Amino acid sequence: MSDSENESIQDLLECAAEYENLMREKLKTENKSNVNKHNAASSNKKHTTISDDTQELPMEKVIFGDREGLLENLAVAVGESKKIIDAASEEDDLKDSRKRKPAWTDADDTDITLGEVKRPTRFSGPHNHLRQDKSYKEYLTARYVRTVPQPKWAELDNKKVSEDAEDEALLQTVGFVAKPDTNTLRQTHLEFKRLKDLNRATYAEGSISSIQFIPKSTATLVTGTSGIATIYSIDGVKNEKLHNIRFDKFPIMCARLKPCGTKAIFGSTKRIYYVYDLLPAQEVRYK
Repeated sequence: MSDSENESIQDLLECAAEYENLMREKLKTENKSNVNKHNAASSNKKHTTISDDTQELPMEKVIFGDREGLLENLAVAVGESKKIIDAASEEDDLKDSRKRKPAWTDADDTDITLGEVKRPTRFSGPHNHLRQDKSYKEYLTARYVRTVPQPKWAELDNKKVSEDAEDEALLQTVGFVAKPDTNTLRQTHLEFKRLKDLNRATYAEGSISSIQFIPKSTATLVTGTSGIATIYSIDGVKNEKLHNIRFDKFPIMCARLKPCGTKAIFGSTKRIYYVYDLLPAQEVRYK
């Protein structure tokens, strides 16, 4: 056993001895008081004494047991704690053995400090928040781990998953395996199909710059760099043209509908813009 364990056992023995002395003094005082009461009662009344062969155990022996039992219990407790410490040290050694060893080590890396490399500049300012005597290698390692944390799959002590868990993970990642056909749209899958071009009736807008869907209607506003804005009816098949707006020498670069849905605003690279009212088909020019 180590010196610290011997000292702890010695302290426990001293405490037990002090407690034993206190209990003995207490029992002596109690016995004296009982004897005095017994003598006073015998003087007033004659009685026969009955011998009792049973012997009362001391209180400290009932609580702590005898000295040999106390030493045995202490030895068992110290042995169990030593086993726990040994098991923890073995586990730490096993973790250290699992760590990968570096491919090479440079002795100069441990000698370089942070103050030798990090110099204050007019862009970074003073480095008062950094420890100048800290190893530059530790600084770079901590910065790399903070920027690029290690993923879970790269951990060496990662436990092996069962075959059922692997199959379940495969079913979760592969969308077409063991999934029945349903008429509802799944959360993990988007179904779409290509329809006819929205401006297939004219193709007069040139390069499309904006598409605005008119609220509470099946019509949409399509604008282009040729200065033409067209309103189409959306059905996915014909997409017929409903109305056509032409602005001379005004390539439309952006278009927005007002919340009311009856007025459209057209902008370009010039210092003017147009506001078009769809109901009366009137345009207003603003500078």
